[in-house]
Amino acid sequence: MKKLLLIVACITMGYALSAQIQHGIKVGVNFAKVGGDIPEGSEISNITGPAIFYVFKTQGDKFAYFFDLGYTQSGFKEKFNGVESSVKIHNMDFNVVGLQYSFMSDWSKIRPVLQTTLGVRGSLTGKLTTPDGSESIDLDRQFDVIWSLGGGITLTKHAQFMINYGGGFVDAFTEDSGLKNRQIQLSATYFF
Repeated sequence: MKKLLLIVACITMGYALSAQIQHGIKVGVNFAKVGGDIPEGSEISNITGPAIFYVFKTQGDKFAYFFDLGYTQSGFKEKFNGVESSVKIHNMDFNVVGLQYSFMSDWSKIRPVLQTTLGVRGSLTGKLTTPDGSESIDLDRQFDVIWSLGGGITLTKHAQFMINYGGGFVDAFTEDSGLKNRQIQLSATYFF
């Protein structure tokens, strides 16, 4: 087992040394809502919030590994018996495992890209907005594991445009809520 781990480490280090290392800033828009055990009679819709990340990436010819750390907003809007309320949560996301595959293309500076990420979300604070007024909410569940799939394009070496769909594995907001985080994220990244 130790020999196998040593071989994997050597191959990974060899790949990392031959890869191009990039740093960048990613900005985008999250369209967030929840799925799962929606109460009967409730209509759930998206809330829109910002996303901003620092990105570190090692890019080979076709494959890339990356991780990013940043701020996002999640939550949802609910309409129940004609009354609309919304929940907005402020998060720190750390996508620790990001894998990307770039297709070779006939266009010299445009490459289609597929990617997947696995990360951890820490929910910092939350706000419930109702027609009566706003109030902060206590979050029993402050951590989630988020997995996402996406695609997009890379332009030259510096710009990347992506769309990702992601979902959480842990019950959102409270321990037995039965609700799971869901989001679509549109983003643009500039690599220095």
